[in-house]
Amino acid sequence: KAWKEVFAGNPEVEVVHGSMLEQAVDAFVTPTNGQADMNGGLDAVIKGHLGAAIEVSVKAAIAKEFGGFLGVGQATCVPTGRVQPSFLISTATVGGSDSSAAHTLNVALACGAALQAARLQNLASYGSITSVALPGLGAATGGVSPFDAAGLMWRAYTFMTQRELITFDELKYA
Repeated sequence: KAWKEVFAGNPEVEVVHGSMLEQAVDAFVTPTNGQADMNGGLDAVIKGHLGAAIEVSVKAAIAKEFGGFLGVGQATCVPTGRVQPSFLISTATVGGSDSSAAHTLNVALACGAALQAARLQNLASYGSITSVALPGLGAATGGVSPFDAAGLMWRAYTFMTQRELITFDELKYA
């Protein structure tokens, strides 16, 4: 209900209540911790669906792109080897596996980073991501209320659709 209400003015955004695994999209977004340990929450569900190799791919991308630690406000996009979803975007909502996103701007930063990762993938390969399944970041294990999470995600979406940023640092300091 929160996302439908908050995104009501954005007809290009389809709010779906259901399993991400059932969405026919180009990319899944998963909230993760800084080490990308896919052992809990939606991370674990997606790892179970895509296979254990996806965690290895995500960790390798984080090592290459960010020196081994994915900070809040950063995201990585890796191919899944499948037609749908073709990509998995991992975005950090918390620093460690025992951290909380409650009372922070982490949801907005993570959402903005996920959208930026999709944008960067499209710069590398035009049109490779035209649809994204994005969960309610922070609203389950992150400890953020649904209305707060929806509001933070809307702010990130609005910000990202109005700007052309090239790096995650630009997003972090905007």
